[in-house]
Amino acid sequence: MNTPALQVTSLAIAYTDTEGEHLDVVSGLSFSVVPGQLCCIAGRSGSGKTSVARVLVGLTAPAGGTVTWGGVDLSTLTEVERSDQRRKITGYVDQEATLIPGLTVLDNILLPAIPDGRDAARRAKNKAAEDLRRLGLERRRKWSPARLSGGERQRVALARALTANTPAIVVDEPTASLDRRWADTVIDLLLEHADAGGIVVAASHDPTLARASHTVITLDDASE
Repeated sequence: MNTPALQVTSLAIAYTDTEGEHLDVVSGLSFSVVPGQLCCIAGRSGSGKTSVARVLVGLTAPAGGTVTWGGVDLSTLTEVERSDQRRKITGYVDQEATLIPGLTVLDNILLPAIPDGRDAARRAKNKAAEDLRRLGLERRRKWSPARLSGGERQRVALARALTANTPAIVVDEPTASLDRRWADTVIDLLLEHADAGGIVVAASHDPTLARASHTVITLDDASE
């Protein structure tokens, strides 16, 4: 697996609220993650974990600093190039476990492989079957997302990222809607992806995930 290293330098994230007040969410955040590592972005609620995750995959532009994957600064890419990077290099699983309502569970999982042709889709289908089995979803493959519980949706979204097998995966609160059994299974799968030479960055308040991670970045400390 050819995985580009992640380098975050002096990252700043800020917003303007509905009343026009400037809010500094994260400032001066620097860290790096190399292939083979699971990195946990930890911190209290509201500390900016989700904001950092979105910046890492180019969904949100930072107020300052740089995010580079393999030496490529995300700010130098066009919107189309950043989208292509998420599909091919830095897969992203948001906290809402966004799925397309009109597609079955299996079709949602296979969606990222479709632009790469029939052979890629065929290979992805074989891997999807295994990922669904390990996540306890094999009997849900023909279901629509509307029939799923919150925890099942979260596992489907993770299965999609694992099946896509991008070198890096950025996940936002991957265990938040899960009981301990499935949370531990998810952590094991994320560690396996890292052990295979990938990078996983997980924004999470789960102490079990933090303990299992190779590195932990605590925003309460890092952004002060």
